[in-house]
Amino acid sequence: MLRFVNSFSIYSVEGFPLLGISISSETICIIDNSLARITIQKSKCKKIVTIYKRGYKDEKEFYELSGSLIAIKNNINKYYPEEEKTISNKNKKLTSKSSKIFISHASQDKNYVIKLVELLENIGIQQEHLICSSIPEYGIPLSNDIYDYLKKQFQEHDLHIIFVLSDNYYNSPACLNEMGAAWMLQNKYTIILLPEFEFKEIKGAINPRQIGLKLYGNSTDVKERLGELKNNLIQEFKLPQMSEARWERKRDDFINKINTQILMECF
Repeated sequence: MLRFVNSFSIYSVEGFPLLGISISSETICIIDNSLARITIQKSKCKKIVTIYKRGYKDEKEFYELSGSLIAIKNNINKYYPEEEKTISNKNKKLTSKSSKIFISHASQDKNYVIKLVELLENIGIQQEHLICSSIPEYGIPLSNDIYDYLKKQFQEHDLHIIFVLSDNYYNSPACLNEMGAAWMLQNKYTIILLPEFEFKEIKGAINPRQIGLKLYGNSTDVKERLGELKNNLIQEFKLPQMSEARWERKRDDFINKINTQILMECF
């Protein structure tokens, strides 16, 4: 703010006549005193003009300047509507982030994760909304640094993290880094426990009291939790609803594949 004492200053360029001073579209002009506070927001000052005022006695000159500035302020949008619209659109882009699902998992658990991705596809999740490093079409693009790519995803998207927890997960430094990043950014997350891993073993930045899903058996609880996951994702990503018959068929097929994988790993 510039305050009137024995003199005051304004920033100006060409465009608006103001007491013989020319002011352009790229202006920041802020004048503040007990009688008037006027703000004209534009950028890049071309020159600074200093007008000396003989104390506060010469009120006529001050009021003429104030009136001119008020006129500019009140009509600025009329002269530069497209510029204001562009600024508004830029601000909107900065604040809005698209939603994505990021499956945080250990590479050793790939066989379980592939089946989870198939279920997400059946729910309606599209390729552009899913990141999963173990599956080529959802993974890190060719020639990209994996850490730089994931960092960019965390920064530019509103990520819903699905943690696929296991002993392999906690033995992976990369997985623990992903967990830490999600905690720092306060990302929404869902917990899925693989067989042989228990809720009491959850540690680190994940809340062990948050309700999760354990992939084991054909229990009613597994089916209900999968249904909740489906409903949450449909709402979050604005997906079309599935018929109950189709969902039950896809859900049961997923559970059967998981149980088959468990049996295969026992031999």
